[in-house]
Amino acid sequence: MKPEIKAMADKYGVTVPQLCIRYTIQLGTASLPKTANPKHIETNADVDFD
Repeated sequence: MKPEIKAMADKYGVTVPQLCIRYTIQLGTASLPKTANPKHIETNADVDFD
């Protein structure tokens, strides 16, 4: 993982996956995160930040 991406996620107080999901949403593309972990599913869905 690039340190710049981690720093940006830290700046917004989110995880790197959340940052990436939000980025794809802002681009208007579909994001297909892959996880079977219920906690990760819940965390990945919480992308209500700017």
